[in-house]
Amino acid sequence: ASPPAGDGPMVGARLAPGVWHDPRLALLRGEWFKGKKCLDVGCNAGYLTLSMAHQFGSTSMLGIDCDAEVVQQARRIKKT
Repeated sequence: ASPPAGDGPMVGARLAPGVWHDPRLALLRGEWFKGKKCLDVGCNAGYLTLSMAHQFGSTSMLGIDCDAEVVQQARRIKKT
C-alpha cells in the first residue's frame, strides 16, 4: 500500500474512474491541459497521466515510456 498523504486519501487511492490521488496534481494548472492534445513522456504505469487527462479535460493524452512492462501495466489500468 502507498503511504498516506496528510489527512487526505492515500497516495494512489482511486478517487473516481480514471482519477487517482496524487499530490503532484496540485502543482499543475488546468489551462496547460484543457482542450489540448497532451503527451506524457516517461508516464510509467500511467496513473498520473490518466488523472491529468480526467481532472484537467485534455482532448487527448498519450503516455509513452521506454519500459515495456510498465506500458503493459498502463494498458491494463486504462481498461479499468
